[in-house]
Amino acid sequence: MNRYALLTPVSKKNCGNFLIVLTFLITLLPIFSISIYDQPSADDYVYGLLTRQTWESTGSVFQTLLTAWNQMVHSYMTWDGNFFATFLGALQPSVFGLYHWVPVVMVLSVIFSTFFFLKILLENYLNADRNTTLIIGCTLLVLELQFLPSAVQGLYWFDGAISYTFIYAMSLTFFALLLIYYQKRPVRHKYLSLASACILGFLISGGNFISSLVNLILLAAMSTVLWYRKSTHCFGTVLVLVFSLTGLFVSALAPGNGVRQADTLRTLMSQPSPVSAVLQSFQYAGQYFLQWMSVPVSAGIFLLSVLLVKLAYKSHFSFRYPFVALVLAFCVFAAGFTPPIYALGAGSLIWETRIMNILYFNFLWLWGFMLFYISGWLFHRRPKHQNSQNTMGHNRLKKSMLRPAFYSSAALVLIILTLPLVKTPVTSLSALQSLADGSAAQYALEANERKEIYQNQTINHADVLAYTVKPYVLYYDDIKTDKNDWRNISVARYYNKDSVAIRN
Repeated sequence: MNRYALLTPVSKKNCGNFLIVLTFLITLLPIFSISIYDQPSADDYVYGLLTRQTWESTGSVFQTLLTAWNQMVHSYMTWDGNFFATFLGALQPSVFGLYHWVPVVMVLSVIFSTFFFLKILLENYLNADRNTTLIIGCTLLVLELQFLPSAVQGLYWFDGAISYTFIYAMSLTFFALLLIYYQKRPVRHKYLSLASACILGFLISGGNFISSLVNLILLAAMSTVLWYRKSTHCFGTVLVLVFSLTGLFVSALAPGNGVRQADTLRTLMSQPSPVSAVLQSFQYAGQYFLQWMSVPVSAGIFLLSVLLVKLAYKSHFSFRYPFVALVLAFCVFAAGFTPPIYALGAGSLIWETRIMNILYFNFLWLWGFMLFYISGWLFHRRPKHQNSQNTMGHNRLKKSMLRPAFYSSAALVLIILTLPLVKTPVTSLSALQSLADGSAAQYALEANERKEIYQNQTINHADVLAYTVKPYVLYYDDIKTDKNDWRNISVARYYNKDSVAIRN
């Protein structure tokens, strides 16, 4: 080794990449720091009731898992067919005194799955280098974690986050495994990936209907393309499709869905027909496609475009049908809106923001696909003799595209300068503000004071004070003054009280 190697200046490229990764890691600090003040609420008490009782009485992991299974079966028959989500919901972390780990697990699951999927897709299929994968991954993650419609429902409230954000992360892992199966690898690796994809496909379909429907559409499209090309991987893809469909049927045919739907219809003026739900899905998909294009998000998408143009330029794909590809991609995006609109009405898109989180994630992937396909079509639509005549121009373009650090810095500055224009609070900034003004600590203090009252066995009717602070990333919902409200009943049962209520 050259003894002067340590004195060699770091390249601008590596320095730029280091700054991008460092910036991303810094944005995570407030998200993780405020997690120590995270508190359970609403459905957490519903699904965690039986497992809490089992854990406190036995201390057995196996018995607690068995109780979670029984809770899943009970919910399946009486309320919710999403069997995998209810099983995970029963393992609510406050049962074990670990609720502060909820945002950590959610964020890390999204980070792992995003980089895992991008590594396989970009490096193994699109010949991207590691630096490109790194920048695209960090950019996507900043857009996902900082600008999602509801940080509390997506990262901090366990029942909402596990049912949607975590299932979304599983979906990315699911498609990464399929891409591994399509590669030229040792047979055992291919079929291990295929078997894992089958299991994940079944479980995801039991997680939520949005992820299930979108994944099934993509699987059907992939199966069709592979069948048309007479690929040997068609059978494996169809097998995964069958497992995913089985999970959907098990979830959709649950007796509990009918009970829940009947209860929901009491508050709906009318349930939209399937055709109406589909048409409204396109309407709201277009509406939110424009609404989510804030200036900071647009700056991030601009950075993605620079990197994706570079990949499209090097790609050997033909990009022959841009109009068809873009229309179909938007249809897949719109399909995600159909389940909540059909089941709960269009109003659910406003108050069920945990649903909107994964639709927003899909929006970002839609943009990535659009940018890649359009730029690829623009590059490859020219005849070869024109390409040879314009070699010098292409070389200049290629050279400019190889400097992502410059565009990354420009996009980062633009994002920072335009943060005040964002309507939805930015996750890290909101967390930082709650930490700085003491509202996060005050919220946890008041929650712990309530807990002391709940755990006091001499008190049967617990009247507690309302929260004086409600930090954006921590507060989701609360009990009411009416002791017969379902939230109050859930907390009362969880702590074995006759009633709980907010003190008037």
